[in-house]
Amino acid sequence: MNRQRPRGNSYLLDGTYTNDVTYGGNAQPFSITDAVEEVSAQTANFGVEFGRASGRIFNVITKSGANTYHGTVLWQYQSQAFNSRSNLDHLNAAPQSVFSHNVYGFTFGGPWRKNKTFFFAAFEQDTFHSTRNYSFVVPTTDSVVKLRELFPANPRLTCI
Repeated sequence: MNRQRPRGNSYLLDGTYTNDVTYGGNAQPFSITDAVEEVSAQTANFGVEFGRASGRIFNVITKSGANTYHGTVLWQYQSQAFNSRSNLDHLNAAPQSVFSHNVYGFTFGGPWRKNKTFFFAAFEQDTFHSTRNYSFVVPTTDSVVKLRELFPANPRLTCI
């Protein structure tokens, strides 16, 4: 952004810097989407409180408690039963990959003491299980002979 490298960007969570100082980028990514109240991206004319950034500023504001109890529950499920086989699997005559991807969580907030102290909690779990099919190509005898001619000093070709 603004013709700067990625380490010129600033990442904030509730106004606190979460930058990785060695490589640039976000050091502590926040991925609980149900707990996000607001996302802002500023690209120019920063205030003095954002003195470090030369590219852009991403600020994620999380939800907070209130005088009433509130919350959400989420569950997202993906499986091979909902997907078609890929063209590569069709060409290689490979069976369809078997996987399950579960994302579940909750948010909950409310008053600790009415009009005084509030709380908010969030949880999200992301599990992915897969038996992905990987194709393995074994070279033919003619190709091994050709490789040995081209690369006679390669020690990896002697065990083939």
